[in-house]
Amino acid sequence: MIMRKKRSVYHTLPAEDQQVESCQDVTHFVKRFVDSAVISAMKIIAVMALRNWMFHVQFISLNKEGTAEFYMYHVLWSIPTSAYPEPYVTVSVFFCIVASRVQPPHFPVDVTYVFEGHQFVHPLDVVFQPKWLYDILDMKTILFKTFTF
Repeated sequence: MIMRKKRSVYHTLPAEDQQVESCQDVTHFVKRFVDSAVISAMKIIAVMALRNWMFHVQFISLNKEGTAEFYMYHVLWSIPTSAYPEPYVTVSVFFCIVASRVQPPHFPVDVTYVFEGHQFVHPLDVVFQPKWLYDILDMKTILFKTFTF
């Protein structure tokens, strides 16, 4: 009788075929996650309606509360044009990444985002709509045109 090595029903590949990257801690994992997320976002933007948009990602803070680490990021969106290479108005989106310090580093993190001037917190499973950026940009443009200097 031939004895086969028992595998978990959750693994589709044998353990020796899986590529696993180890993480020293949650902070290292989240930094790697954000780097890959920015690269993925740039790939998405290249094919979406956001092709003309530019964005800048800035780390705001790291808060350690209880068993979680909260990473706050500010993403500034703009559409530079030949007439205004430096953007006239910008749109801010604030991202919060929550990583547990209790769970292993390979567990998924919770990502939410909020648009400037709004209170609704979007979970990551809500599809990011370019229209939301255009709406905020249009409202700010209308507001700034009322100012006289």
